Amino acid sequence: MLGLAAAAGAGLRQDATSLTAAFLVAATVSVVVKEVPARGRRLAAELGAFLVTVAVQRAVLISDGQLQAPFWAVQWYVLLAAGLASLRYAAGFNLAGRVLLGSGAALLGLSGLGILFGGSGGQQLWVLALHAALLLAGLLIGERLFVWWGAAGVAACLMWALRSYTFALLALIAVGLIAFALWKLARAKPAAAEAPPSLEAQPQPESRRDHSS
Repeated sequence: MLGLAAAAGAGLRQDATSLTAAFLVAATVSVVVKEVPARGRRLAAELGAFLVTVAVQRAVLISDGQLQAPFWAVQWYVLLAAGLASLRYAAGFNLAGRVLLGSGAALLGLSGLGILFGGSGGQQLWVLALHAALLLAGLLIGERLFVWWGAAGVAACLMWALRSYTFALLALIAVGLIAFALWKLARAKPAAAEAPPSLEAQPQPESRRDHSS
């Protein structure tokens, strides 16, 4: 395992060997996940997925020390956080899933702010689509925070898109998503508190009769 990690670290430094190093990182992660105790295996796999993503990005998106397409590089981690969060929610670890999904949503929002004045139409469409997906995911898992977060992102994209008539159809879709989310939230009512069990009629003590001697 140490040999694999050392070879991967050495290979990541050079462009010519970075792709092979990424495979070595993946092999190292698989060995570590297999060897750690069962209670820490999920966390090790998540950290390993992050390291593999970094290694693959080094091979694919970095050339001569320059990061190509920084916006799309951030989106890798947005999708990674969303995938890990879905696995956490499926396994019943809602708190960890909330943290992961919130981290991905924060990265998405920051990257969306970064392309307001210099992003392409495809990048703006991507940000809008992912905020809409966040809204729908919040509805599916019952997390109002992500419903409002996604709705705010969709609304922001909508306001920005109104400057261009080419996004009129996307604007209508965004309005429909927000209206659906608000309607869904309005219909959701907290479960009624269970009424306390009614007290059964207690038997009245029999009146004592005076017996004449």
